[in-house]
Amino acid sequence: MVAMMIALVSQKREKGFLLCKRNISIIGYLSVILMLTMLLTSCGASRSQLDKIRTEKCAKNQNIRIAIFPLHNDNYGATDEIISRFHNECFQVVERTEISKIVDEMQLQASGLTENAQLEIGKLLNVNAIIVGSIYTITVPYYPSPPQPPPSDTNAIGYNFGQGLAEGLKRAQTGTTLYANYRIIDARTGRILKVITNQKIRKISQ
Repeated sequence: MVAMMIALVSQKREKGFLLCKRNISIIGYLSVILMLTMLLTSCGASRSQLDKIRTEKCAKNQNIRIAIFPLHNDNYGATDEIISRFHNECFQVVERTEISKIVDEMQLQASGLTENAQLEIGKLLNVNAIIVGSIYTITVPYYPSPPQPPPSDTNAIGYNFGQGLAEGLKRAQTGTTLYANYRIIDARTGRILKVITNQKIRKISQ
């Protein structure tokens, strides 16, 4: 009789434990769902705010006409990327063919234009501002880490994973990267409106 009562109590305890475990699992599942919902809502709000900022910026920039002159030392197409960035900011960017046409009419060499000549071309093109500058590269060499003997304990797998991750991050920081320095100048007054330095364009080699 006593044995039956003990068995019955044990069964009730086991059922209670399973029910509690199930409830905890459900609570955990609902918590994850709630967190994901909050995250998606936050992302939606952020996207809406970004769209609003972009709309306001475009409304401000769409009436500004600019001429972007070829950047000095540009053998990588960086000037085209700068043009694309300003296009994406809704500026009116003068076509390069228009600049070339004025340069030809003035019988100048595009590669040797002085800033005064660029300002004069900007006035002829009736732009609000001109952009002039140059590009440069920085190379960070890759030096592989010396091999280390793996540990003999059970952490060998984690150690190898950590070593591989560290080498991957190290490789990502090495190679040759293209940068630009340029100035935005008022075409009418010649006043420097803004100076952009060390703007990363892209990585050109590992």
